[in-house]
Amino acid sequence: GGTLGEPAAQFQRRTGYKLVLADAELASRRTGGRFRGDDVEGFVRILEKNYGIESERMGDGSIVLRRAVLAGGN
Repeated sequence: GGTLGEPAAQFQRRTGYKLVLADAELASRRTGGRFRGDDVEGFVRILEKNYGIESERMGDGSIVLRRAVLAGGN
């Protein structure tokens, strides 16, 4: 596995989708497994399900990834 910043950069190069990591901690977060280089939606779903990350689609087509805020507090 590597860090989240690595596949995010690969997706941008391969698909043109810009994945914006909202904070530096996300870029250095360790991830495991393999991701298809052209399946941005699948990658984002995995992050949401397994890594506590929320995504937001922006008007310019970019996808902002940030740590999910847990209900009821920090």
